[in-house]
Amino acid sequence: RPKPVFDLDSVQGLQLVEKMNQGMEQDSGGKKTRLASTDFFAGAAVSPFKAVEAELMGQYFKLKKKIEAGAKFIITQVGYDARKYHEVLTWLKVNKYNVPVFVNIYILPYGAARTMNSGQIPGCVVTDKLLAKLDEERNAKDKGRQTRLDRAAKMYAFAKGMGYAGAHIGGHGATYEMVDYIVTKGEEWAPKWRDFLPEFDFPQKDGFYFFEKDEKTGLNTDKPATRTAKATHPPVYLLSRVAHATLFNPDSVV
Repeated sequence: RPKPVFDLDSVQGLQLVEKMNQGMEQDSGGKKTRLASTDFFAGAAVSPFKAVEAELMGQYFKLKKKIEAGAKFIITQVGYDARKYHEVLTWLKVNKYNVPVFVNIYILPYGAARTMNSGQIPGCVVTDKLLAKLDEERNAKDKGRQTRLDRAAKMYAFAKGMGYAGAHIGGHGATYEMVDYIVTKGEEWAPKWRDFLPEFDFPQKDGFYFFEKDEKTGLNTDKPATRTAKATHPPVYLLSRVAHATLFNPDSVV
C-alpha cells in the first residue's frame, strides 16, 4: 500500500508549521491546552524550468500560495538557463513579494546530466545542447572537472549579481574543497556576472517564458509575455470546476 506522504501538500505543510510556531491548541477530553511554540524556519521550492505554459503557470500560482502560507525563503530546482533564474526574481518583484531566494547549484558531470536529460530526475532540466557540451568537456585530461567547477562558480556569480540571497551547492562527490573553490571564485567573479550569461543560454525547445525578453541583457523585462493562443477547455474541465466549487469549497452550500 502507498505511504501517506501526500496527506498534506506543500501549502498545507507550511500552514501546519505556522500553527506549530504560534503554539497549537489541542483538545484532549474536552479540555483545550496550548502546546509549546516551535521555531521552524520553513521554505519552499519552485521550478521555473517548465517548457509548457500551463506547467509554468502552475508553478507560480502554487508559489503564491506557498508564500502566503508562510514560506520564509524560496529555493529553485536545478536548471542551467540564466533567463529562467532571472524570471523567478522578476516574478517576485512584480508581485511585490519580499522573500529571499536561493539558487540551486549542482556540480554537473556528464553521467548525472545524461540522467537528467532523459527526464529520470524530476525537477532537474538538462537540455540536449548542454548535454552535448558536457560530452565534449569530458574528453579533457581531468574529465572536465575544472570546467564543472568553473561553471558552478559562474552560476554563483550571476545569481549573486541578479539578487539571489544565497546558494545551495551540491552534487555527488562534492567535497569541502570544491565548495570552497566555487564560493571563493564566485565572489571574485560576481562583479562581472553579466559576462557569464551567454554561457547559460540553454532554453528548452519551444519553451514558454513568463516575461518578454530583454534584448539588451538577454534576461527579462517586467512585462508579461504576449500569449498568442486563447486557452480552450474540454467538457471534463468544466465539470471538474463545478465539482471543486461545490464539494471542496468550505463556503459551498453542499
